[in-house]
Amino acid sequence: MRIISCDGGGIRGVLTARFLFRLEEAVPGFLERAELVAGTSTGSIVAICLAMDIPPSEIVNLFYDLGPKVFKDRDILDGITRGADELFRADFSSEPLKAAMEEVFGAKTRLGDLKKKVLIPSFDLDNQDAESRAKATRVYKARFWKPKYMHNFEGGGSDCNVLAVDAAMRSSSAPTYFPSYQGYVDGGVVDNNPSMSALAKAMKRDNRLSAHTLLSVGTGFNPHYIAGDNLDWGLKQWLTGKRLLNMLFDGMLGVPHYQCAQMLNEHYRRLDATLPEIIDLADISKMDDLVQIADGVNIVETVDWLRNTWMAVGEGEVSS
Repeated sequence: MRIISCDGGGIRGVLTARFLFRLEEAVPGFLERAELVAGTSTGSIVAICLAMDIPPSEIVNLFYDLGPKVFKDRDILDGITRGADELFRADFSSEPLKAAMEEVFGAKTRLGDLKKKVLIPSFDLDNQDAESRAKATRVYKARFWKPKYMHNFEGGGSDCNVLAVDAAMRSSSAPTYFPSYQGYVDGGVVDNNPSMSALAKAMKRDNRLSAHTLLSVGTGFNPHYIAGDNLDWGLKQWLTGKRLLNMLFDGMLGVPHYQCAQMLNEHYRRLDATLPEIIDLADISKMDDLVQIADGVNIVETVDWLRNTWMAVGEGEVSS
């Protein structure tokens, strides 16, 4: 199975989309051969677009259209009492994002309607929410939060009936940035780089590692760091500047990269860029910079990999 995995990162998803645009220009048709597309948060939006055969050029334009609508003050209070306001409610409203997703995906499109398989991580805040309780076959011994991987594979646990809009919203509701959605928050709190999860899902269909090829695409690695050898900090210091949230979203990106590289060897490729400065996931003023960064990355080795590995005729396939 050929897999594309897209990281989370808010507005930095424009970098992912631009990478995919450049790769598709260099290797026409490589996106058509993808069978599974995984994406977390902003990556879920990219993943669903790809599963609907929306070209990367249109996805780039989508971010430019989406950004100013989504990452804007909720009301007049935001501009007047911003510091106090951030303590008691999310930075942005979910409604503009949902409206934009409905316009792109269609209000009634379900994951089962997509042309490709998708895997979309989110985080369920309560395993006994109304939706779960409606499934009479499930028995609960305890009440807890848990990761949730939405997918449109056939069989038990399938989420084919989940609306594409709802899946993207559940995966994109980053804590402090957006309110929770249907009892879910951003999948980035547990799996901001869903590469390994996508591989695990694919291997349930075929457990031979040689049967799978994976391209992982990032949203730009933020150069965060915290100086000091003995930080005797409490809750206030760790929460200041969203340090803890940034650690959750960015700190674990390298784990699935290491795992996939070790398991798949030459059948795995990661494309990302270290950003020259920290770019917040809501900073729409940096979109042009992100496009320039994506255009400045040397993709020669990735293009060669696509031609020689991704596009190669696999076992059981017929060359055209």
